[in-house]
Amino acid sequence: MQPSSGSSSSSYTSQDSPPRTELWWDRLPSLKIVRPPKGPFSPQVDERCFTYCSQSITGRIHGNDPWCRTFCLRRVFLHEVSRVLSRHRTETVTHVPGRKQPIVETKEVVETQPLNHPLPPEGQRYSGWLAMLLDGKFSIGDGEEDDGHHHDESDSALGPGHSHPQRETKHWREGWYIWWSSSRWAAQEKLDLMRRDLEGQTDWQKLKERRNDEWARGVPPQEQTSGEQELHPFQDMSNIPPFPDVS
Repeated sequence: MQPSSGSSSSSYTSQDSPPRTELWWDRLPSLKIVRPPKGPFSPQVDERCFTYCSQSITGRIHGNDPWCRTFCLRRVFLHEVSRVLSRHRTETVTHVPGRKQPIVETKEVVETQPLNHPLPPEGQRYSGWLAMLLDGKFSIGDGEEDDGHHHDESDSALGPGHSHPQRETKHWREGWYIWWSSSRWAAQEKLDLMRRDLEGQTDWQKLKERRNDEWARGVPPQEQTSGEQELHPFQDMSNIPPFPDVS
């Protein structure tokens, strides 16, 4: 007598994995430890900005800009200002008298190359009194005239009356940066630039300088847009409406 075939739920072929038996400890609550990624995929906060604006009755009637103050604290990480060229491990074997087994020390060696993204115009200026006050702990940047970001910390040890003839271009380096401004236009642009990395911010600054130079030379507006797509860092904004919903 041939045995009757079982139901499809209890049978399986050799190509399928056998059914897994549920264990009693699988039902117990568990604790999962998740380590966030590092580098460019890290969710760690690298910048915080605080903006305060006020408007008066007469200022609103006459259409004046609001009174605004913006303060930002930015931390630049190593992966933003350097490119990894190679990565390898080295082992150091140390023989200690009295021990049978030697001490093996493994070290990971990473060779990098600086990217040298230039600081924005306000970061190229120098504020001696503030550098002495902060004692080189932070880099400083003033956005009173321009919108960008920060000031390099390499000259923080110089005195207030020190002259800087033909200063070299300063670049972003790993560390902390302070940025502040009293311009509401600078605050608005700052929010836009928080969407971009240092390379995108550099491209945006180049675009502004080129457009201002073309305007100063009297280049017609229809010719000023040539090459803008190559430098404009906000190309993905073309996919949103001209006036997005801000409700």
